[in-house]
Amino acid sequence: MAAIIAAGMARFGDRWDKDEAALVKEDLEDLKNVSSINAEEVFLANISYPLIRKNQSLQKSVSELTGIPIVHSFSEECGGSIALQQAAEAIDSGRIRKALVIGVDKMSDLTSSEIGYISALSLREEWQNRGLTLAAAYALLENLYLEKYSKKSDEMHALPVSAHEHGSRNKNAQFQNMISAEQVAQSALTAEPIRQLECADWCDGAAALLLVSNKEAESHDKPVYLKEHAQITAASALEKGETLIPAIQKAIGNIKTAVQEADIFELHDIFSFGEVMCIESLGCCNPGEGLQWIEKNKKRINTGGGLKACGYVPSANGLRQAAEIMLQLKNSAGERQVKNAKSGISVNLNGTGEKAAINVFSVEK
Repeated sequence: MAAIIAAGMARFGDRWDKDEAALVKEDLEDLKNVSSINAEEVFLANISYPLIRKNQSLQKSVSELTGIPIVHSFSEECGGSIALQQAAEAIDSGRIRKALVIGVDKMSDLTSSEIGYISALSLREEWQNRGLTLAAAYALLENLYLEKYSKKSDEMHALPVSAHEHGSRNKNAQFQNMISAEQVAQSALTAEPIRQLECADWCDGAAALLLVSNKEAESHDKPVYLKEHAQITAASALEKGETLIPAIQKAIGNIKTAVQEADIFELHDIFSFGEVMCIESLGCCNPGEGLQWIEKNKKRINTGGGLKACGYVPSANGLRQAAEIMLQLKNSAGERQVKNAKSGISVNLNGTGEKAAINVFSVEK
């Protein structure tokens, strides 16, 4: 069973001063503060570089920075989570003993049309061709939910408020300011009923994790084990006319751990309503009861600020989630520490959940 022994983070935000390679270098420097880097393979996730520069030379740059010649590349919204899973599988197979996983993107250098293109890639082709955006797709799902369960849209406004409260205690978050439900309600409509302050901001950033084998982990202090993982591609919830995400439900079917009992939840809140979809799809509560469950357990959900406060860096999101869980399970999360946290789960999605990558972490093997 592979274990995470260290994490590095390049602050998320509009990093005009650095390109992807420089952000990776910042990652590696942070990683060296807690552990020497002596990996055998690098698993790299990135979307932005080939779109901006029209070539694939980032892989070569990362190899030069790390001194490790073998690079596996992943390019999709949940690429970071998938890279983490592939690295763990390489270790568990016995092929290697130590792997470095990196996710990096420079979204601020992309045009709004390019970001729109990326965000809609997972939607059905005919929907995309007819101009359906990711925000509009989530808005349709939220409207369906509000009608089906007799909810009001302003009930969702507590979700970004909580995200910013957690983000205010995270030095690597893009947004470290507190916001109020009133501010959310007064912000501009993005796609009715979703308002601007309910949307994560696409930005720049990088995250890196160092994984080792079960045997190697014994010589390190407080390793965090990637106990189980799954990734599933399935029909969109929108396609089925429901708000439970089929890919999450099917992925959970491949996991033995009772994920509802996790101490830490890192959920995909590119739009705040996504939190509700994720928590209900995981089976933590009955459909229609997600808001109440989240309110009761908000101190252990998206403890670093989630995508909403941290910023949306497609290729690094899953690794940032894993890094936050690692800090919590090592009792190293400072002001945002959840007491006695022993286990965690991360949910990383493409689009509205056409693909779901789920990772389960524990201090125990």
